[in-house]
Amino acid sequence: DKTNNFEKINTDFNFKKNRILVEVFSKKSFKKAIKNNIMNPIFNYNAGDFNFIVRNNIKIISASVEDILKNQKDFENLIKKSIFIFAYTSSETEFINEYLGKLFTNVYTDFWDLNLKKCSRKGKICSTY
Repeated sequence: DKTNNFEKINTDFNFKKNRILVEVFSKKSFKKAIKNNIMNPIFNYNAGDFNFIVRNNIKIISASVEDILKNQKDFENLIKKSIFIFAYTSSETEFINEYLGKLFTNVYTDFWDLNLKKCSRKGKICSTY
């Protein structure tokens, strides 16, 4: 989840720390998370962050679908570097099938049925936003 209270995470969770994923939204917060022994910080990508991600050997990032589509070459190159990329947000089967593994490796979705492998939002449009 999202927090900058890394000390609290380290003291309040009583299970393996490698299971905790903390999304951070700035370079400063990322460095603070590492300093506080957060094993799996998810760095939130903003345009221009490619070099920071590579230089700091960041292995997990998140990014908006909009940023991913605007910076496709960056994301293709990040995939080649075996970086896990969480795209937010899409519930659109065609979009996920087209770009999964090409521009992102994981997706935040609101209405996905794992068994059917498609959006299960009845009576509503499944969209990417």
